[in-house]
Amino acid sequence: MVAVIIPTYNRCSTLERCLNSLEQQTFADLEIVVIDDGSTDDTGALVARLAGSSRLDLRYVRQPNRGCAAARNTGLRESCSELFLFLDSDDALEPQAIASLAAELDRSGADYVYSPAIEVYPDGMVAPNSPVAAGRPEDFAVEHFLDPNVRNGAVMFRRQLLDRVGWVNESMRYNEDSDFVQRYSLIGRAAYCDVPTVRHYHHAGNKSANRVRIYGALLDSCERILADNPGFLGRLGHRADARLDEIRRLSLESLILAGDFAAAATLAPKVDDLPWPDRLALAWRLRMPVVVAQAVRSSLAAVRRRMP
Repeated sequence: MVAVIIPTYNRCSTLERCLNSLEQQTFADLEIVVIDDGSTDDTGALVARLAGSSRLDLRYVRQPNRGCAAARNTGLRESCSELFLFLDSDDALEPQAIASLAAELDRSGADYVYSPAIEVYPDGMVAPNSPVAAGRPEDFAVEHFLDPNVRNGAVMFRRQLLDRVGWVNESMRYNEDSDFVQRYSLIGRAAYCDVPTVRHYHHAGNKSANRVRIYGALLDSCERILADNPGFLGRLGHRADARLDEIRRLSLESLILAGDFAAAATLAPKVDDLPWPDRLALAWRLRMPVVVAQAVRSSLAAVRRRMP
């Protein structure tokens, strides 16, 4: 049996799509736990309606609003399956997702398995997302630290390592998912499944839209992981400092774009080789140089996504 843990908060508009994708799974032995983190919409009524006609074990747990990390841990406590994955309530699984991930775990004997995703953009464009260390599971821990590109719903874990790894960090309101994956990867053995498993929908309500909080949480997570794992720090070598510097620069730019020039100026001395748009923005207390630089980068990224 596989547990699918779905934290949700005021996502009634997307949760039905998410749950319908589980009804379509070719793997039927599922327990689905929806953790309502204090929603004020019709989430409870929606889940009750769907549960009434579902062929699956679909449970609904409501808790006061405590954040996504606490909701994920509630789902872990409420489930009992040996295998589990976290699925965001605004995403959807491909029909073969659970079967493909579970089969690879069974074949490899690994502790967790990861896979590609499919990115769905507001303009209707669909693009594949190859995760870090695709086809190279032995490199996943290092590559994920350098670029945490793997989607929820595209990683399946064995519960047996949970107490050693530690549960989801409830002090984190952002980045708690990649923090958990990183900590798990430092202890567990990885396997790779080359079948795309989850559709990740981009929209204005994504938590990742709050870049100030995202990069601040990411920096805290990376610094803590390196402090707690000196062997991993040694394995990374100079790449550890380079990654921390990259995150500081991204955090600084997010502060500039948010208009918090005082916090950005405090962070600036900690960034090596500060790019000239950032220097201009801080000197003039204007966001425009960073806006232009990021627009150029976004345009180049969009061109790359559209390339065959």
